[in-house]
Amino acid sequence: MSTANRKYPVLGAAALALVSMLAAQPTLAYWDFRPTPLEWASWPQYCQAQYQWVNAGYFREYADRFSESVVDSWRTRIGVDTFTGLHHFCASMIFLGRAKTMSDKAQKGHSLQDAYDNALYSFARADPAGPLYPTMAGTMAEIQIEQGKPEDAIATLDASIRAQPERPQPYLMLALGHLDLAKQVLERAVSVVGTQAVELQYNLGLINLEMGNVDAAVENAKRAYVNDYPLPGLRQKLAKLGRWPPPSDEARAR
Repeated sequence: MSTANRKYPVLGAAALALVSMLAAQPTLAYWDFRPTPLEWASWPQYCQAQYQWVNAGYFREYADRFSESVVDSWRTRIGVDTFTGLHHFCASMIFLGRAKTMSDKAQKGHSLQDAYDNALYSFARADPAGPLYPTMAGTMAEIQIEQGKPEDAIATLDASIRAQPERPQPYLMLALGHLDLAKQVLERAVSVVGTQAVELQYNLGLINLEMGNVDAAVENAKRAYVNDYPLPGLRQKLAKLGRWPPPSDEARAR
């Protein structure tokens, strides 16, 4: 079977084995992961609402925060399949955050593995057409980068780009601290979405500027602003370098 025909092309044999094992386990009456109050507060509301739902009757400090209608609203917006397994993805964000604060290499590795396993559980069950799929892919990729697996991260994001080529924004999270990888991913996204994807061009321009590729950043800015991209940051940075606005074709010919 070709990679293009697989529903989840990013999952390797080991990952598929893990998913199969987890799928075979019975559904628990509650989930025993317990965030701290600060971790709870850091979650987006859909994580908080789903956590309340999956742990109904347990962990009273996080119970009854949301009405049934709010929980039902998130379930509808996210999709039933994605919502049902979402608690593991939400936990993966916390395990990733914890790992980033750890200095002990072994502890950090264990926390990153917990982050990956939980993210994979939810990602493999998520609807590829659903609204959270690109966000989940972005978190998976960030975990893989922290694990020292940049090629796996690119494969994860490639899968998400193919599933929802019109939604490249979540991949931009890689730009912080991973410029080379972010540039690769965004350039691949441009090849799928097209050169007129203004948000991609804008963010590629910022990355190129950060990497010292000023000429490339000017070209990105021209493609973004010719289509009236609203954020001024890129042109302001280029203006400080004396590179914006760029000279017209006639002026260059003189």
